Amino acid sequence: MPKIIRFDVDAIQSMHSPDLQTWKTKLLALLQAGHPVALIGASRTGKTLLLNAMTQNIIEKRSEAMRTGQWQGLPLDLSDIPEGVFGIDECQLIEPRSLEKVMSAMAEQGRAFVLCSQRFSYIENAINTYRSHENSQAFVIVVMGGHRNPQTFLDELPKEQS
Repeated sequence: MPKIIRFDVDAIQSMHSPDLQTWKTKLLALLQAGHPVALIGASRTGKTLLLNAMTQNIIEKRSEAMRTGQWQGLPLDLSDIPEGVFGIDECQLIEPRSLEKVMSAMAEQGRAFVLCSQRFSYIENAINTYRSHENSQAFVIVVMGGHRNPQTFLDELPKEQS
């Protein structure tokens, strides 16, 4: 199974933060090399800000959740996936099996993407599904604003680093 590359990043609070440009540049280089990225952190740590800086192809389910009142288990289909590098914001809203199915297809196609989640446990199975394919690349996990998260959150993340 390909390794996990983990970075710990302070919270990014604004579009004008020098850290935003620095991490955008680093992560875009990794995405262009075919590595998928997961941005994980508590609310207000800059996950969506960084995601928006990296790609405009974003699958966002929050408005559907607000409209339907369904805050988990929303479907995700391969037909929802845009061309090129894309991101999925608020992964915890998506039905886990449909997310795993998409991750499997992305590994088969050798596509890079960005997942955003408040907790690693919400996307752990999807990441492992991706990593189990022979075509998969090392998965990049970026812990956003780790100092603002309780230790139990940090303990659930993989220890494997590069």
